[in-house]
Amino acid sequence: MDKLLVIIPQIELQKGFCNFCIKGASEMTQVYYFMSQNPDVLSKLLRRENSKILCIFDLDSFQNVENKININSCLSIANSVEIPISLISNIQSAEQCKYLINNHIRKIALFDLAFSRPESVYKLIKEFTSSLITFFVPSNNDFTYFPNLELNISIYEYFEQVRKLGGDRIVFKDIGRENQNIEPDFEKLVRIANDYKLKITLLSDVSKPQTLWKLQKITHFGIDSLIMGSSFFENNFPCQNIWRDIEAELEMGLFQINCLLN
Repeated sequence: MDKLLVIIPQIELQKGFCNFCIKGASEMTQVYYFMSQNPDVLSKLLRRENSKILCIFDLDSFQNVENKININSCLSIANSVEIPISLISNIQSAEQCKYLINNHIRKIALFDLAFSRPESVYKLIKEFTSSLITFFVPSNNDFTYFPNLELNISIYEYFEQVRKLGGDRIVFKDIGRENQNIEPDFEKLVRIANDYKLKITLLSDVSKPQTLWKLQKITHFGIDSLIMGSSFFENNFPCQNIWRDIEAELEMGLFQINCLLN
């Protein structure tokens, strides 16, 4: 029997703020904007909505911008909720990875380090296991570009490197298909999982329930989780509208109390 596909909300951080804002009733606009400006408050809401894990995407680290604010915000979120926090960040040192793991970050998807410091990554996986150290693979026509390293390689070469370092999970984003608003290539995902013995977390703004059903059918191949960004916050799925209706009165009350206290 297939495992249940794990849906993971993505909080994309830029300068400490979340780039996504929940869409809901018009009277909730101010509340949801406040949550985007305060990601730890947003994370608590997502937990109340029964999220089992949250993904933080450190956008600044991929834009060669100082990301200290994002890292501090990520750590604040990790201390705000009792569920695991997964981080996708272009971390530049093994020491920072260790610091984050020791401060309640339960999974880190690396990027540059896989090629700039492979020996360090190998040691990290030996120390913390491949369940904590994973790899971010943004694919554009089957290639991944590392701007800081001026390196453009086939995703298949990247997969080989992941296996060589002892990794067994990737966070895969198909940029080309997303830009064309095409659903994931399910056959390719299965081939990758089988050929490279990799578990796959898909990062994709899926917006149709039918796509979720198709992904559910291939979880037994190791494509077992889906990170959703803006599409998650836009209420594309029927159950989310129920959440918004239920939470409106409660969250408005909490927001007003918070305003009074501050």
